[in-house]
Order: sequence, then structure tokens, then C-alpha cells
Amino acid sequence: MPFKSLAALFLLVVASISLGASKPNFSGEWQLNLSKSNYGAMPAPASLLRKITHADPSLEIVDDEIGGRRTGVRTRKYMAGQTTNFEINGAAVEGTAAWDGASLIVTTKVDSVGLLFKDKMSLSADSRQLTSEVQIDSSQGTAQVKLVFDRL
Repeated sequence: MPFKSLAALFLLVVASISLGASKPNFSGEWQLNLSKSNYGAMPAPASLLRKITHADPSLEIVDDEIGGRRTGVRTRKYMAGQTTNFEINGAAVEGTAAWDGASLIVTTKVDSVGLLFKDKMSLSADSRQLTSEVQIDSSQGTAQVKLVFDRL
């Protein structure tokens, strides 16, 4: 096999391995690290435990929050590349999830209260920390929140 063909085959294999590795699995139990998170002007919760079940394209996020703006358990279900509909506290919710390189952009729209959440989720290189950079759009303006979770 000529050298150029062998080199091309090698690059193709390396590229396909890299593409597969660029989509991490977010599954696990995650505890909010308040000292590394930034809620801005919004009240931070006393505790937030996030359980993620991720089998691409399916993504389920269960948040168990105490304190802050809301206390309770919320479940959100998404399918990457598709729009999904579910309810949170009786309100109709529309959700989408899409890959942006190694990050997963999760969008949650609650029309009844005029809220739109865009959550850019990413993992640290060692997969021990999950970072959610959330943009919240409402009739009152836009807010940015950064949540950093440690894997349990």
C-alpha cells in the first residue's frame, strides 16, 4: 500500500476516534459545588443534587433542590436532535438538546410563564466535574448562572 494511502487511512481512523470521543456521557449523580458556582443576583439553593441518565440521544435530568428560589424535585427529559414535551409543576414545557462539540446544549422553554433556559453542559477532562452555563431569558431580562457539580 503506498505511503499516501496508508497516511490517509491513519488520519481517517484517528478522526473517527476523535469524533466518537467528543461526545461525553453525562450519566451520574452530581452534587452542586456552591463555592465554584455563580448564581449572580439570584438566590443560590442550600443544596442541589442532580441525577443524569444519558444514553445518547436520550437524556433525563432529575434535580432535587433545597432552598433558593424553589424546593423540590424536577424531572426533565430530552432527545438530542428532537423536540420533546413534558410538564414541570403542571406547566407545559418544550425541550431540545443538541451537541456543540463536546458540550450538550439543553434548551427548556416554558411559554406559560415566559421563560427560556439555555444550558450548555460540559465535563472536565477527568469527568469528575460537570459545568452548566445557563442563560435565562424572561420578560424581566436575561440572567447568566454558572453551576459546577462534583461527581458523587
